[in-house]
Amino acid sequence: MTSLTSCLFCGIASRGNVCGPCSILLRDDQISQLLDHFHVAADTRNECQQLARLNSVSVRQFPEPSSNRPWSSMSITGSLSTDEDRDRARRAKDAERKRRQRSSDKKRQYEREADKNRKAESRSRQTEVEREASRAAKRQQMAESRSRQTEVEREASRAASQQQMAESRSRQTKEQKEKNQKRDSSTRAIRNAEVKQTKSVPLSWPSGIPYDVKRSCYGNFLEMTSMSSLAESPCAICNMRVVVKDMELIPQQQLQDVCPECRTALSKDKIPKFSPANNIWIGDVPEELKDLTIPEEKLISLYTHNRSWPNEPNFDGSQTKSAKSFGMAYQTQSPVSKLRENRLRQDRHTSRQRYT
Repeated sequence: MTSLTSCLFCGIASRGNVCGPCSILLRDDQISQLLDHFHVAADTRNECQQLARLNSVSVRQFPEPSSNRPWSSMSITGSLSTDEDRDRARRAKDAERKRRQRSSDKKRQYEREADKNRKAESRSRQTEVEREASRAAKRQQMAESRSRQTEVEREASRAASQQQMAESRSRQTKEQKEKNQKRDSSTRAIRNAEVKQTKSVPLSWPSGIPYDVKRSCYGNFLEMTSMSSLAESPCAICNMRVVVKDMELIPQQQLQDVCPECRTALSKDKIPKFSPANNIWIGDVPEELKDLTIPEEKLISLYTHNRSWPNEPNFDGSQTKSAKSFGMAYQTQSPVSKLRENRLRQDRHTSRQRYT
């Protein structure tokens, strides 16, 4: 069993020599409330003994207050009403609550000041590059957290931050408010001075381009777009038209100009891919096919080009836009044998009409 002792001041059962309310009141030097507490304790002494008996706790007998104590002149005997007891108990509880709130506020203020000093000390040890990196990391973290929040969560966070700022302002003392006002006024003055300084600086108009730079730019443009730079010539091996400046002249009578692909293949002792020697040459064009028109060429061609579908790409960003368009061509195999039969049938029909 837990043994309780009586308080040295009020006589209420407690774990120590002084109960909680008496220690609070003595600490805050509130003598009037202490005397009221004694008055309540004189009538609630029997109730404490009854509660101790019900809880099976051994409590020693409370002594009667002696006449040599300074508060013995007060009348602590007599019956008090239940309302008065409740009122006094409520006042004691309010005093305890206010004391705890003051202690918690002081502790919170002390922790806040210690945190500020620790952060200021860490900032003083940081370099300018480290400060900028930490600010950028904090901004990125805040942006990521905001992007993950919904509209309702954003409104709730704004309301909570506003309420927290209002509570912090309401808890500020007069000295703290004056200090914050001075700091805000100094910051505002510095910003205004910076704005005025930037506005007062005259903007320099871009200087003109020198004549030598213009002349060199014009000369380079004309050189790159001239006919000599853009001229094309067929390759002597594959017969493909390529830019002349990319071709190499081989000093032989049969090979005049060679394109880069054929030159690479020849340097490796290989047959060029598109050269006639690579089983591409089918012979000279017959005399009957040299003077054909375009429709006639299409009629005798093995594959006929029917239609094309050009496709222009539509990209959102200019950084991914292609410089070329692409599409699809549709070709079908020409029925040469049927065309030949139809041609022969028409010739026979015309010959019969002539003889008849």
